[in-house]
Amino acid sequence: MSPRILRNSLVAILFFAPFLSPGPADAAPKSPSAHAIRVAPATAPKTVDERTLATFRDAVGRNLSGSLGTSGAAFTVSPALIQLRKYTDDGRREPGFYCIVDLALRDEHGDLVGSTRGRALATSATATDAMDAAVHAAAARLPEILQATLAARKATTAIAAR
Repeated sequence: MSPRILRNSLVAILFFAPFLSPGPADAAPKSPSAHAIRVAPATAPKTVDERTLATFRDAVGRNLSGSLGTSGAAFTVSPALIQLRKYTDDGRREPGFYCIVDLALRDEHGDLVGSTRGRALATSATATDAMDAAVHAAAARLPEILQATLAARKATTAIAAR
């Protein structure tokens, strides 16, 4: 790189740096992942034992910890294990697991603002693998639901301010 190009690049960086740094208006979190989410106790059918429910809670914790915030709970995720069943295929000797989970997103008043389901079919795997895959599928859609909810609230606030 020539000295002239290097000097011009440095001048451009120094000139535009103040415009690129976040100001006070940009300090508030804008992405849905920056908003805090609390996880409610997990629910499951009465036929599910405590050990399986604990495994489900762990799967929910693992899958939500990286994608959503953890403090100042403005929203709550209510996880539910809808179905976990063992099955065997005619041609296989090893059993597989089928799992359906539901993650309901509730606002600070407890009102339902969105819900997503995840399903997983795990062949030659454990029940934990099936639960983890189903929770992952459902959790992947939570930021989209949260973004839509926040956008709707912002639009409602803007209309109310007129």
